Amino acid sequence: MIIIHAQLYEEFSINPTIDKVPLTKLDYVYFSIITWTTVGYGDFVPSAAERPIAAEEALFGFIYMGAYIGYTINALSVLSKYDYSKILSDDKPGEAKRASQGEPKEPPKP
Repeated sequence: MIIIHAQLYEEFSINPTIDKVPLTKLDYVYFSIITWTTVGYGDFVPSAAERPIAAEEALFGFIYMGAYIGYTINALSVLSKYDYSKILSDDKPGEAKRASQGEPKEPPKP
């Protein structure tokens, strides 16, 4: 999405507030990332034709980041409830549970 918007900004041309002419492709990608993250440093300003595109990108970035943070928190919550003793134990299944309950382990069978 960032690259697609950068190409749109290149087509419609953004207005630099600093004396930097001509703009490079990297400048357009930079503006797109800054718009996506809703930072907006102010070193580039969208032209009148680009304002709807920049607003759409900022809104999409805002929604996407909210969904991503929600997904990450949910995944961490699920992982925090997982019983890792099954993976970390070299014992047979169930032996880690018995050992944690204070029951002696059975001797290995020949």
